[in-house]
Amino acid sequence: MKVRFIVLALLALFATSAATASAQMQTGEIFGKVTDQSGGLLPGVTVTLTSPILLQPLTAVTSETGTYQFPRLGIGTYTVKFELTGFKTVVRDGIIVTVGFSAGVNAQMAISTVQETITVTGESPVVDTRNTGTKQTFTNELLQSIPSARDPWVILQQTAGIAMDRENIGGNMSGQQSNYVSRGGNPTNNKWSLDGVDITDLAATGASPYYYDFDAFEEMTINTGGVDVTQQTGGVGINLVTNSGTDHFKGSARYYDTNHRVESNNITDAQRNQGATSGNPIQDIQDYGFEVGGPLKKGKVWLWGAFGKQLVDVGVLGFYQPTATCLGIKADEAANVLSHSITDVNNCLNTDRTLLQNTNVTADVQLFNCNNLSFFNNFSRKEHNARGAADLHPIETTTS
Repeated sequence: MKVRFIVLALLALFATSAATASAQMQTGEIFGKVTDQSGGLLPGVTVTLTSPILLQPLTAVTSETGTYQFPRLGIGTYTVKFELTGFKTVVRDGIIVTVGFSAGVNAQMAISTVQETITVTGESPVVDTRNTGTKQTFTNELLQSIPSARDPWVILQQTAGIAMDRENIGGNMSGQQSNYVSRGGNPTNNKWSLDGVDITDLAATGASPYYYDFDAFEEMTINTGGVDVTQQTGGVGINLVTNSGTDHFKGSARYYDTNHRVESNNITDAQRNQGATSGNPIQDIQDYGFEVGGPLKKGKVWLWGAFGKQLVDVGVLGFYQPTATCLGIKADEAANVLSHSITDVNNCLNTDRTLLQNTNVTADVQLFNCNNLSFFNNFSRKEHNARGAADLHPIETTTS
Protein backbone atom coordinates (compact mmCIF):
# COMPACT_ATOMS: atom_id res chain seq x y z
CA MET A 1 0.00 0.00 0.00
CA LYS A 2 2.85 2.35 0.86
CA VAL A 3 4.65 1.61 -2.43
CA ARG A 4 1.44 2.22 -4.37
CA PHE A 5 0.98 5.58 -2.65
CA ILE A 6 4.55 6.64 -3.52
CA VAL A 7 4.06 5.65 -7.19
CA LEU A 8 0.81 7.61 -7.40
CA ALA A 9 2.45 10.65 -5.79
CA LEU A 10 5.32 10.54 -8.30
CA LEU A 11 2.88 10.25 -11.20
CA ALA A 12 0.95 13.24 -9.89
CA LEU A 13 4.18 15.22 -9.55
CA PHE A 14 5.27 14.48 -13.13
CA ALA A 15 1.77 15.25 -14.44
CA THR A 16 1.78 18.60 -12.65
CA SER A 17 5.29 19.39 -13.92
CA ALA A 18 4.30 18.54 -17.47
CA ALA A 19 1.20 20.71 -17.27
CA THR A 20 3.21 23.60 -15.86
CA ALA A 21 5.96 23.31 -18.45
CA SER A 22 3.47 23.40 -21.31
CA ALA A 23 1.60 26.37 -19.90
CA GLN A 24 3.66 28.81 -21.96
CA MET A 25 5.07 28.20 -25.43
CA GLN A 26 8.88 28.31 -25.18
CA THR A 27 9.64 26.38 -28.34
CA GLY A 28 9.41 26.71 -32.11
CA GLU A 29 9.07 24.30 -35.01
CA ILE A 30 10.43 23.42 -38.44
CA PHE A 31 8.11 22.06 -41.08
CA GLY A 32 8.00 21.84 -44.85
CA LYS A 33 7.38 19.99 -48.07
CA VAL A 34 9.71 18.07 -50.41
CA THR A 35 9.21 17.87 -54.17
CA ASP A 36 11.12 16.72 -57.26
CA GLN A 37 12.19 19.03 -60.09
CA SER A 38 8.79 18.73 -61.78
CA GLY A 39 6.97 19.77 -58.59
CA GLY A 40 5.77 16.26 -57.77
CA LEU A 41 5.50 15.35 -54.11
CA LEU A 42 8.22 13.09 -52.69
CA PRO A 43 7.18 10.71 -49.89
CA GLY A 44 9.74 8.63 -48.01
CA VAL A 45 12.44 11.31 -47.87
CA THR A 46 14.58 11.06 -44.73
CA VAL A 47 14.85 14.47 -43.07
CA THR A 48 17.60 14.86 -40.46
CA LEU A 49 17.79 17.82 -38.09
CA THR A 50 21.03 18.75 -36.35
CA SER A 51 21.97 21.63 -34.07
CA PRO A 52 24.48 22.44 -31.31
CA ILE A 53 21.54 22.59 -28.88
CA LEU A 54 20.36 19.04 -29.65
CA LEU A 55 21.70 16.20 -27.54
CA GLN A 56 21.13 13.90 -30.54
CA PRO A 57 20.02 14.51 -34.16
CA LEU A 58 16.30 14.26 -34.90
CA THR A 59 14.92 12.41 -37.92
CA ALA A 60 11.58 12.32 -39.74
CA VAL A 61 10.26 10.79 -42.96
CA THR A 62 8.05 12.72 -45.38
CA SER A 63 4.46 11.54 -45.60
CA GLU A 64 2.46 10.63 -48.71
CA THR A 65 1.92 14.35 -49.27
CA GLY A 66 5.67 15.02 -49.10
CA THR A 67 5.42 16.89 -45.81
CA TYR A 68 7.35 16.64 -42.56
CA GLN A 69 7.39 18.43 -39.18
CA PHE A 70 9.69 18.85 -36.18
CA PRO A 71 7.53 20.37 -33.40
CA ARG A 72 8.60 21.75 -30.01
CA LEU A 73 12.18 22.63 -30.89
CA GLY A 74 14.37 24.59 -28.52
CA ILE A 75 15.59 27.96 -29.74
CA GLY A 76 18.80 27.84 -31.75
CA THR A 77 20.29 27.47 -35.23
CA TYR A 78 19.52 24.27 -37.13
CA THR A 79 20.70 22.36 -40.21
CA VAL A 80 18.15 20.35 -42.21
CA LYS A 81 19.30 17.49 -44.48
CA PHE A 82 17.03 15.79 -47.07
CA GLU A 83 18.05 12.31 -48.33
CA LEU A 84 16.41 9.83 -50.73
CA THR A 85 18.00 7.06 -52.80
CA GLY A 86 18.34 8.13 -56.45
CA PHE A 87 18.23 11.85 -55.62
CA LYS A 88 20.84 14.44 -54.75
CA THR A 89 21.07 15.12 -51.03
CA VAL A 90 19.98 18.66 -50.11
CA VAL A 91 21.26 20.51 -47.01
CA ARG A 92 19.78 23.75 -45.65
CA ASP A 93 22.05 25.58 -43.20
CA GLY A 94 21.44 28.40 -40.76
CA ILE A 95 17.75 27.91 -39.96
CA ILE A 96 17.11 30.11 -36.91
CA VAL A 97 14.27 29.11 -34.58
CA THR A 98 13.06 31.49 -31.88
CA VAL A 99 10.26 31.18 -29.32
CA GLY A 100 6.93 30.52 -31.03
CA PHE A 101 8.52 30.68 -34.51
CA SER A 102 7.35 28.28 -37.25
CA ALA A 103 10.07 27.94 -39.89
CA GLY A 104 8.87 26.62 -43.25
CA VAL A 105 11.79 24.84 -44.91
CA ASN A 106 10.97 23.28 -48.29
CA ALA A 107 13.30 21.34 -50.58
CA GLN A 108 13.39 20.45 -54.25
CA MET A 109 15.44 17.34 -55.00
CA ALA A 110 17.00 16.50 -58.37
CA ILE A 111 17.58 12.98 -59.73
CA SER A 112 21.18 11.82 -59.53
CA THR A 113 22.98 8.61 -60.57
CA VAL A 114 25.88 9.29 -58.19
CA GLN A 115 26.02 10.27 -54.54
CA GLU A 116 25.98 14.06 -54.46
CA THR A 117 25.14 16.70 -51.86
CA ILE A 118 23.87 20.22 -52.53
CA THR A 119 24.20 22.71 -49.68
CA VAL A 120 21.80 25.64 -49.95
CA THR A 121 23.11 28.86 -48.38
CA GLY A 122 22.47 32.57 -48.82
CA GLU A 123 18.72 32.23 -49.30
CA SER A 124 16.25 34.82 -48.00
CA PRO A 125 15.53 34.52 -44.26
CA VAL A 126 12.74 32.11 -43.35
CA VAL A 127 9.47 33.94 -42.66
CA ASP A 128 6.90 32.67 -40.16
CA THR A 129 3.67 32.53 -42.18
CA ARG A 130 1.68 30.98 -39.33
CA ASN A 131 2.16 33.72 -36.76
CA THR A 132 -0.90 35.96 -36.30
CA GLY A 133 0.10 37.68 -33.05
CA THR A 134 2.12 40.78 -32.26
CA LYS A 135 5.45 39.92 -30.74
CA GLN A 136 9.07 41.00 -30.74
CA THR A 137 11.97 38.60 -30.26
CA PHE A 138 15.32 39.68 -28.84
CA THR A 139 18.01 37.11 -29.62
CA ASN A 140 21.20 36.78 -27.61
CA GLU A 141 23.03 38.84 -30.22
CA LEU A 142 20.59 41.71 -29.76
CA LEU A 143 20.59 41.44 -25.97
CA GLN A 144 24.37 41.75 -25.88
CA SER A 145 24.74 44.37 -28.63
CA ILE A 146 22.06 46.96 -27.86
CA PRO A 147 23.70 49.78 -25.83
CA SER A 148 21.35 50.04 -22.87
CA ALA A 149 21.02 49.02 -19.26
CA ARG A 150 20.98 45.29 -18.55
CA ASP A 151 17.62 44.05 -17.28
CA PRO A 152 14.36 42.72 -18.81
CA TRP A 153 12.50 45.99 -18.15
CA VAL A 154 14.84 47.85 -20.49
CA ILE A 155 13.99 45.28 -23.18
CA LEU A 156 10.30 45.89 -22.49
CA GLN A 157 10.95 49.60 -22.99
CA GLN A 158 12.34 48.87 -26.48
CA THR A 159 9.29 46.83 -27.49
CA ALA A 160 6.77 48.47 -29.80
CA GLY A 161 3.39 49.08 -28.17
CA ILE A 162 4.63 49.21 -24.56
CA ALA A 163 4.71 52.37 -22.42
CA MET A 164 6.90 52.50 -19.29
CA ASP A 165 6.47 54.60 -16.14
CA ARG A 166 10.15 55.65 -15.94
CA GLU A 167 13.42 56.02 -17.82
CA ASN A 168 16.30 53.76 -16.87
CA ILE A 169 19.37 55.92 -17.51
CA GLY A 170 22.56 53.91 -17.61
CA GLY A 171 21.13 51.36 -15.17
CA ASN A 172 20.18 53.76 -12.35
CA MET A 173 16.75 52.06 -12.09
CA SER A 174 17.91 48.46 -12.61
CA GLY A 175 17.46 47.74 -8.91
CA GLN A 176 13.70 48.33 -9.15
CA GLN A 177 10.94 46.94 -11.34
CA SER A 178 9.42 49.35 -13.83
CA ASN A 179 5.66 49.44 -14.33
CA TYR A 180 4.38 49.19 -17.90
CA VAL A 181 1.19 48.99 -19.94
CA SER A 182 0.35 47.89 -23.48
CA ARG A 183 -2.65 48.43 -25.73
CA GLY A 184 -4.87 49.58 -22.87
CA GLY A 185 -4.61 46.27 -21.03
CA ASN A 186 -4.68 45.83 -17.28
CA PRO A 187 -1.11 45.39 -15.93
CA THR A 188 -2.34 42.63 -13.60
CA ASN A 189 -2.90 40.50 -16.74
CA ASN A 190 0.80 40.52 -17.63
CA LYS A 191 2.51 37.13 -17.51
CA TRP A 192 6.13 36.19 -16.85
CA SER A 193 7.46 32.81 -18.02
CA LEU A 194 10.88 31.23 -17.53
CA ASP A 195 11.75 28.23 -19.71
CA GLY A 196 8.08 27.35 -20.11
CA VAL A 197 7.06 27.77 -16.48
CA ASP A 198 4.70 30.55 -15.36
CA ILE A 199 6.59 32.49 -12.67
CA THR A 200 4.31 35.54 -12.33
CA ASP A 201 4.48 36.95 -8.79
CA LEU A 202 1.46 35.79 -6.78
CA ALA A 203 1.92 38.61 -4.27
CA ALA A 204 1.99 41.31 -6.99
CA THR A 205 -0.01 39.95 -9.92
CA GLY A 206 1.51 40.89 -13.26
CA ALA A 207 4.99 41.52 -11.85
CA SER A 208 8.15 39.44 -11.84
CA PRO A 209 8.87 37.49 -8.63
CA TYR A 210 12.58 38.31 -8.69
CA TYR A 211 15.47 39.92 -10.57
CA TYR A 212 17.78 38.30 -13.09
CA ASP A 213 21.31 37.77 -14.31
CA PHE A 214 21.12 39.35 -17.76
CA ASP A 215 23.79 37.06 -19.24
CA ALA A 216 21.76 33.98 -18.28
CA PHE A 217 19.32 34.65 -21.14
CA GLU A 218 19.57 33.11 -24.57
CA GLU A 219 16.50 34.97 -25.79
CA MET A 220 13.53 37.12 -24.74
CA THR A 221 10.20 37.24 -26.55
CA ILE A 222 7.64 39.92 -25.72
CA ASN A 223 4.00 39.36 -26.82
CA THR A 224 1.76 42.43 -26.78
CA GLY A 225 -1.27 41.18 -28.70
CA GLY A 226 -2.73 38.03 -30.24
CA VAL A 227 -0.80 35.91 -27.76
CA ASP A 228 -0.64 32.14 -27.93
CA VAL A 229 -3.72 30.37 -26.57
CA THR A 230 -1.60 28.68 -23.91
CA GLN A 231 -1.23 32.04 -22.13
CA GLN A 232 -3.99 32.31 -19.55
CA THR A 233 -4.50 36.07 -19.92
CA GLY A 234 -4.54 38.66 -22.68
CA GLY A 235 -1.85 40.87 -21.15
CA VAL A 236 1.79 41.28 -22.09
CA GLY A 237 3.60 37.95 -22.20
CA ILE A 238 7.29 37.99 -21.27
CA ASN A 239 9.00 34.75 -22.27
CA LEU A 240 12.53 34.33 -20.88
CA VAL A 241 14.70 31.52 -22.24
CA THR A 242 17.89 30.64 -20.39
CA ASN A 243 21.18 29.30 -21.71
CA SER A 244 22.07 25.62 -21.65
CA GLY A 245 25.11 23.46 -22.23
CA THR A 246 26.18 21.97 -25.57
CA ASP A 247 28.54 19.25 -26.78
CA HIS A 248 31.32 21.85 -26.74
CA PHE A 249 32.71 23.57 -23.67
CA LYS A 250 32.04 27.30 -23.65
CA GLY A 251 32.25 30.11 -21.17
CA SER A 252 32.51 33.85 -20.73
CA ALA A 253 33.08 36.46 -18.06
CA ARG A 254 32.14 40.12 -17.75
CA TYR A 255 32.84 43.21 -15.74
CA TYR A 256 31.00 46.48 -16.33
CA ASP A 257 31.52 49.65 -14.32
CA THR A 258 29.50 52.86 -14.66
CA ASN A 259 30.99 55.60 -12.50
CA HIS A 260 29.95 59.17 -11.76
CA ARG A 261 33.39 60.35 -12.92
CA VAL A 262 32.36 59.70 -16.52
CA GLU A 263 28.78 60.91 -16.06
CA SER A 264 27.65 64.11 -17.77
CA ASN A 265 24.82 66.41 -16.73
CA ASN A 266 22.48 68.34 -19.00
CA ILE A 267 20.56 70.31 -16.33
CA THR A 268 20.95 74.05 -16.94
CA ASP A 269 20.89 76.79 -14.30
CA ALA A 270 17.55 77.98 -15.68
CA GLN A 271 16.07 74.52 -15.13
CA ARG A 272 17.54 74.37 -11.62
CA ASN A 273 15.85 77.68 -10.81
CA GLN A 274 12.55 76.05 -11.77
CA GLY A 275 13.15 73.12 -9.41
CA ALA A 276 14.81 70.59 -11.73
CA THR A 277 17.30 68.17 -10.21
CA SER A 278 19.53 65.47 -11.61
CA GLY A 279 17.17 62.61 -10.86
CA ASN A 280 18.78 59.80 -8.87
CA PRO A 281 22.38 60.46 -9.96
CA ILE A 282 24.59 57.45 -10.57
CA GLN A 283 27.43 57.15 -8.09
CA ASP A 284 28.69 53.74 -9.17
CA ILE A 285 27.14 50.71 -10.89
CA GLN A 286 29.04 47.44 -11.12
CA ASP A 287 27.88 44.37 -13.03
CA TYR A 288 30.10 41.29 -13.07
CA GLY A 289 29.84 37.53 -13.36
CA PHE A 290 30.63 34.47 -15.45
CA GLU A 291 28.94 31.55 -17.19
CA VAL A 292 30.31 28.17 -18.24
CA GLY A 293 28.82 25.02 -19.74
CA GLY A 294 29.63 21.83 -21.58
CA PRO A 295 29.09 18.07 -21.75
CA LEU A 296 29.49 15.66 -18.86
CA LYS A 297 28.95 13.00 -21.52
CA LYS A 298 28.66 14.06 -25.14
CA GLY A 299 25.23 13.52 -26.60
CA LYS A 300 23.89 12.41 -23.22
CA VAL A 301 24.39 14.89 -20.37
CA TRP A 302 24.99 18.66 -20.52
CA LEU A 303 25.60 21.06 -17.67
CA TRP A 304 25.61 24.88 -17.58
CA GLY A 305 25.97 27.33 -14.71
CA ALA A 306 26.28 31.07 -14.16
CA PHE A 307 26.85 33.58 -11.39
CA GLY A 308 26.06 37.28 -11.64
CA LYS A 309 26.16 40.24 -9.28
CA GLN A 310 25.06 43.85 -9.62
CA LEU A 311 25.73 46.73 -7.24
CA VAL A 312 23.62 49.79 -8.06
CA ASP A 313 24.64 52.91 -6.09
CA VAL A 314 22.64 56.07 -6.74
CA GLY A 315 22.21 59.29 -4.77
CA VAL A 316 19.09 60.03 -2.69
CA LEU A 317 17.84 63.48 -3.69
CA GLY A 318 17.64 65.96 -0.79
CA PHE A 319 19.28 63.51 1.64
CA TYR A 320 22.74 64.90 2.40
CA GLN A 321 25.66 63.18 4.09
CA PRO A 322 26.06 64.36 7.73
CA THR A 323 29.42 66.04 7.18
CA ALA A 324 30.18 69.71 7.84
CA THR A 325 30.90 70.36 4.16
CA CYS A 326 27.73 68.67 2.90
CA LEU A 327 25.50 70.22 5.55
CA GLY A 328 26.94 73.59 4.54
CA ILE A 329 26.10 72.92 0.90
CA LYS A 330 22.59 71.92 1.94
CA ALA A 331 22.10 75.20 3.83
CA ASP A 332 23.47 77.23 0.91
CA GLU A 333 21.19 75.41 -1.55
CA ALA A 334 18.15 76.18 0.60
CA ALA A 335 18.94 79.88 0.25
CA ASN A 336 20.06 79.79 -3.39
CA VAL A 337 19.85 76.69 -5.58
CA LEU A 338 22.71 77.98 -7.73
CA SER A 339 25.15 78.51 -4.85
CA HIS A 340 27.02 75.30 -5.73
CA SER A 341 27.51 73.24 -8.88
CA ILE A 342 25.19 70.30 -9.40
CA THR A 343 28.25 68.03 -9.30
CA ASP A 344 29.12 69.22 -5.78
CA VAL A 345 25.51 68.67 -4.70
CA ASN A 346 25.40 65.15 -6.14
CA ASN A 347 28.69 64.22 -4.48
CA CYS A 348 27.16 65.04 -1.07
CA LEU A 349 24.08 62.83 -1.42
CA ASN A 350 23.70 59.69 0.67
CA THR A 351 23.88 56.39 -1.19
CA ASP A 352 20.87 54.28 -2.09
CA ARG A 353 22.45 50.86 -2.71
CA THR A 354 20.77 47.85 -4.31
CA LEU A 355 22.47 44.46 -4.43
CA LEU A 356 21.24 41.90 -6.97
CA GLN A 357 22.83 38.45 -6.97
CA ASN A 358 21.89 35.40 -9.05
CA THR A 359 23.12 31.83 -9.31
CA ASN A 360 21.78 29.65 -12.15
CA VAL A 361 22.29 25.96 -12.94
CA THR A 362 20.87 24.03 -15.91
CA ALA A 363 21.22 20.31 -16.63
CA ASP A 364 19.99 18.35 -19.68
CA VAL A 365 19.90 14.55 -19.78
CA GLN A 366 18.99 12.37 -22.77
CA LEU A 367 16.74 9.76 -21.13
CA PHE A 368 16.03 7.77 -24.31
CA ASN A 369 15.41 8.44 -27.99
CA CYS A 370 13.53 11.71 -28.61
CA ASN A 371 13.03 12.33 -24.87
CA ASN A 372 15.20 14.37 -22.55
CA LEU A 373 14.96 15.71 -19.02
CA SER A 374 15.79 19.37 -18.27
CA PHE A 375 16.50 20.81 -14.82
CA PHE A 376 16.87 24.49 -13.99
CA ASN A 377 17.56 26.11 -10.64
CA ASN A 378 17.78 29.80 -9.84
CA PHE A 379 18.79 31.39 -6.55
CA SER A 380 18.07 35.11 -6.52
CA ARG A 381 18.98 37.61 -3.82
CA LYS A 382 18.16 41.30 -3.45
CA GLU A 383 19.16 43.81 -0.78
CA HIS A 384 18.08 47.46 -0.72
CA ASN A 385 19.41 49.70 2.04
CA ALA A 386 17.54 53.00 1.65
CA ARG A 387 13.91 52.42 0.78
CA GLY A 388 12.11 55.61 1.86
CA ALA A 389 15.26 57.30 3.18
CA ALA A 390 15.15 61.08 3.83
CA ASP A 391 16.31 63.70 6.34
CA LEU A 392 13.70 62.55 8.85
CA HIS A 393 14.24 58.89 7.99
CA PRO A 394 17.97 58.04 8.13
CA ILE A 395 19.34 54.82 6.62
CA GLU A 396 19.11 52.86 9.89
CA THR A 397 15.34 53.45 10.08
CA THR A 398 14.52 52.24 6.55
CA THR A 399 13.44 48.81 5.36
CA SER A 400 15.43 46.69 2.91
